[in-house]
Amino acid sequence: MTKNVLAIAIISVVCIAFCGCQEFDSNDPVFKADLAEKDFALKQGYEMPDTREVDLVETLAASRYQYLKDLYQLRSYYDETGSQKKYRWSTKEAIALEKAPKYKYLMAAESAGVNLQAVDSFESADQLYENAMKLYRQGMVIPVVPDKSFMRKSLAKFNKLIVDYPSSDKIDDAAYRSGEMYEHFKDYSIAVNYYQRAYQWDNSTPYPARYKAARILDKKLKKRDEALVLYQLAVEDESNFKFYSEEARRRIIKLNVGKNRDKDVQEVGEARKEQIKIEKQETKERAKETKAQEELTK
Repeated sequence: MTKNVLAIAIISVVCIAFCGCQEFDSNDPVFKADLAEKDFALKQGYEMPDTREVDLVETLAASRYQYLKDLYQLRSYYDETGSQKKYRWSTKEAIALEKAPKYKYLMAAESAGVNLQAVDSFESADQLYENAMKLYRQGMVIPVVPDKSFMRKSLAKFNKLIVDYPSSDKIDDAAYRSGEMYEHFKDYSIAVNYYQRAYQWDNSTPYPARYKAARILDKKLKKRDEALVLYQLAVEDESNFKFYSEEARRRIIKLNVGKNRDKDVQEVGEARKEQIKIEKQETKERAKETKAQEELTK
């Protein structure tokens, strides 16, 4: 009997640890996101570029275009006027400029903003999405060792869809698939942006985008407070993904324990500082008293 009870206990522990059999009370407030934090996650998001960065990048892109345009106009002028030496200079500068690396700084989902809505059906957008998915599947034939060339081609088409058809009902799908590939490339900050855009653009998106964003914030970017909010949203809105939902609950519990521990440590530290301050003040007062007594005895 005792052996049987012990065996059952061991199996239960193993089950909870490895098989996801732990039961959670879905009504526990710990799994509910604060309304203000929920609103922030839906209307702004975490690790997103601010408006100043967007403005600066857009200004840079326009300046690059205008610079090259002006340079070619100058080159044409020298060609027309027969100034061969300056024509060669402008030609060399234009070639060098064309070859120089030009970083995008912001990806399509980052610059598109939070306010897009996946509502309209466009045949051309659907076709573009299918072409992107075909490349995606070709790149993932061997998931352990995906073909990066196919993945990059797929990413280009998904981003084109977001830019060219910002109201398409496929933009959330494109954002989620792009997030998967950026995550594979270890571009974690970009990946978390795309995952967030998926549910921001379509709150009913059929993907575990909140959980995926939370996991990156938690495990890769070490943004635990932000991750906690998205784990809570995953529990609320992605319960159909049973494994992810249970994992989100486990992380919520662990992160809350960590927060409480940190709070306790902080409170102890502050109390100790206050005690040291009091002790120093008492030492000063005793010194004053001692000095006053010595003066009296003189």
